[in-house]
Amino acid sequence: MSASKSSSSLVHRKLAKTYAMKVRPNPRYNEFVARLRSLLARAKPWQGVTFPSVDLAYASAAHVLSGEGSLHAGGRWNAPGAFPAIYSSTRPGTANEEAFHLAADFHLAPDDLKPRVTCGIEWNLLSVIDLTTGDLPSWLKLSDWMRENFSRINDGGFETLCQAFGRAVRSSGVTGMLCHSARVKGGINLVVFRDRMRKAETARVLRADELKKNLA
Repeated sequence: MSASKSSSSLVHRKLAKTYAMKVRPNPRYNEFVARLRSLLARAKPWQGVTFPSVDLAYASAAHVLSGEGSLHAGGRWNAPGAFPAIYSSTRPGTANEEAFHLAADFHLAPDDLKPRVTCGIEWNLLSVIDLTTGDLPSWLKLSDWMRENFSRINDGGFETLCQAFGRAVRSSGVTGMLCHSARVKGGINLVVFRDRMRKAETARVLRADELKKNLA
């Protein structure tokens, strides 16, 4: 395998790790697990390119595909410590806007804003649920759940509804979800459960060799 292909970090194996969620589980988790059975038939293969926006200090191909950042800090669909998830958007502009909305949520001063890199990830996934369709079951109130301030709720020691739902989807064996952006109107995000990727599924950071060269 060439150095370029190696550095692009083709992903095709599960992580042999266990995780310890750092917050109290949401009491609706078991309900979500039971109700998800009707949604699992919607899971389909998905191929395409998405775009994460990452802090320059963590912009290596290996780190981009690790999901380690969200494992430690949490994200909209995974609580801190619960499991690694890779967040990206179907348009690069959405990824950038989401990053700066997040900075605004934390009331960062201009001097606290760190350089970021937007790169492309090429995916070949076997089991993705599309939550952007208009025929979702009535109990799945995603627009309401996504109004939660997940970082504030996590700081209070609790898992959010979105995070409990994401944990339930991951537990079902599905690899990822397509969902609307909570911050960018019309934006669509892909959330991949890193440790649920099968051997036949791949993720590749595009032009990883150039990324490595420019980060050196």
